[in-house]
Amino acid sequence: MPEVVSDKWDAPLPVTDLALVSAAGEPPVLRFTSRDENAEYLLIRRTNGAAEIAAELRGKAGEVIEFIDAGANLNEVHEYSAIPRHALLYQEGSLVTGAESARVRYQPGGLLNRVAEFITGGATREAAPPETETNQSLFW
Repeated sequence: MPEVVSDKWDAPLPVTDLALVSAAGEPPVLRFTSRDENAEYLLIRRTNGAAEIAAELRGKAGEVIEFIDAGANLNEVHEYSAIPRHALLYQEGSLVTGAESARVRYQPGGLLNRVAEFITGGATREAAPPETETNQSLFW
């Protein structure tokens, strides 16, 4: 009888510290800590209701990953989240994902956005509360 249980094949842990570290009007720079060496992280960009994968990133457990979204339109509002995908199972044709992270919001530059950021104390850059039952997967 086995005495040790491996978590190697479990769904990867979700990202808990996704942050937008750039200012309004600058190219979006996102940062988070990898929690699982067997995970690939799908960085999702939502713009005007449409979602797309902005990047597929990977790192060792505990490694800080940073991504500059050079493909983002700096004149539009974007929301970002990260979905961990089990890399080994994906290579074998099985899609196993962990929970989606909380979202962070990118605001375009400009005087009106700077005034709004000043009035709200930068609240536009805080993560939205994680969604639970209303999440819609990109995969099914």
